[in-house]
Amino acid sequence: MNHFEVKESQPNDFYEPHLCIFIDEERLDLWLAKRTGMKKIAGLVPTALPWSPVPAERVLVWGRLLSDDVQPQPCPVLMCPDDLDFTCDLIVVNINKQDGCVYWSKFSQGFDEAEISPLLGVSTTLVFNALQYERELLKFKSENDMWQDSES
Repeated sequence: MNHFEVKESQPNDFYEPHLCIFIDEERLDLWLAKRTGMKKIAGLVPTALPWSPVPAERVLVWGRLLSDDVQPQPCPVLMCPDDLDFTCDLIVVNINKQDGCVYWSKFSQGFDEAEISPLLGVSTTLVFNALQYERELLKFKSENDMWQDSES
């Protein structure tokens, strides 16, 4: 079983430290960049952050991240820190939940059916304890609440 954690990190010099996803103690963007050889993945930010200006995108992300669906559903997990939406660099993973576990499989680039391309070098299916996964994701929800409070 893989270890899923959400903790603060500073992926690049342009942003203050913020919450990032870690897989087996390695930040997700770096974990993917290492396995694919695609340096441009390093520095992408989690879609679970409250930074996207498109409410429908935030709703979709949270609906898929916390879905109880047994059938895998594509979920954007990393996005470009410049555009902060689904129009630029976007990393998607299929997520499903079954028997107390959350499965991440088939990492790809893009969200539009016509533009999706698999990430070569990442054929692994990640398996997380569902309770720990959800507990860690709630850290983003706290960040979202704080962000919304500061906008009021």
